[in-house]
Amino acid sequence: MRTQVIPRRYAEAFFHAIVRLDLDRHLNDFRSFLALWQSTPDLRSFLLNPAILTDRKVHLIRASFTGPGPCFTADFLHLLVRRNRLGFLDDIAEHLEALVRRHRNILGVRVQSAVPLHPDEEAALVKKLETWHHGPIELHVEVKPELQGGLLIFMEDKIIDTTVRHRFARLAEAMQKLRFEAPETTGRSSPGA
Repeated sequence: MRTQVIPRRYAEAFFHAIVRLDLDRHLNDFRSFLALWQSTPDLRSFLLNPAILTDRKVHLIRASFTGPGPCFTADFLHLLVRRNRLGFLDDIAEHLEALVRRHRNILGVRVQSAVPLHPDEEAALVKKLETWHHGPIELHVEVKPELQGGLLIFMEDKIIDTTVRHRFARLAEAMQKLRFEAPETTGRSSPGA
């Protein structure tokens, strides 16, 4: 497992800078480049290739940003290239999105379900979570058939497990506990009977 210290520090530094400048503009620039980075394997290979000169990489990054005036996001990516940290870009993006959600009081919630949720079920879940959180929810639903039924909800440092698989595991534990706690019978009748 890769360390998250480096990407978290870069994400925090970038976030604190763009909050002071223009959060939405620079966040959109960053997200646009990230989408390009994630969808273009050749770009990723080029920028991560140690044999290619840093200046060529920086030129390519700057060329991907079109707009008036200097681009702080391009400067940030330039820094990542110069310090050989571009390989952390996906992790930096995750930390950055978490910081933006926290800044905007948006709770990121990941839900795993055995079957796709109906839009009405999704809306009801969001409404319930928004009431609990007292703010907006950003919901990401994943289908995991191995859960057999129910939901597995991840939010901040909490996990709510209402899956059938979890319930069966708890039932098996309870039955195992009962088996060990049950008094042994030897077939003899009790005294006084």
